[in-house]
Amino acid sequence: MRIILLLFAVLLFAACSTTSMIEVPANQSVDIETNEYKNSKVRLKNRSAKGINVKVVDKNSGEFISGFGLGAVGSAHVSVKENGQLKLINTTDKTIKVGYTVKENTYVLKAKKAIEPNEKPQPAKRGSVQIYLTNESANSIPLIIPSVMNPNLSPFSKSGVDLKMGQKIFFKNKRKKYLLLEVDESIKSEQTIEVSSLIKKRKKELGF
Repeated sequence: MRIILLLFAVLLFAACSTTSMIEVPANQSVDIETNEYKNSKVRLKNRSAKGINVKVVDKNSGEFISGFGLGAVGSAHVSVKENGQLKLINTTDKTIKVGYTVKENTYVLKAKKAIEPNEKPQPAKRGSVQIYLTNESANSIPLIIPSVMNPNLSPFSKSGVDLKMGQKIFFKNKRKKYLLLEVDESIKSEQTIEVSSLIKKRKKELGF
């Protein structure tokens, strides 16, 4: 009886899991389908020693929505809305393997509790926040987000990322890394942070 129950639990776990592995051939791109949910959150895990480009584009127009470079053996969470198409682009001469998990983005869809007339709203303690990193300069900007990913922001691009409270983001200057910002409660959900101007400000503060 115990063996049957154990087997049932294993099968149930496998049925509920959406974890998959995909291979992106050299100098080619592949699409990851997220049609199961209106708003999806995709966890990516690069299983190779080469970096890969990640982009979200509009399904109908092909217009660029967001993107970043996912470093070797790096991981990231990507938000894909209903009209979005997630693409993995391999610009190297080697096949790259990427593991991915697609799930519903309940953070986006979650309804807010109604507040009674005499009730004061209580600020929620968030475990993570979705933000957009933009690069309005003509140069690529490499960033370091420890234990998450090392994105390379393309010129005039916008990248959406989900980060935990306390997560630090670093930038490089002359091969040394410096703190750019730390995620805290002052950062609003879906806030846009312009990275190139923030780096200029931080360099001035650091006396560069």
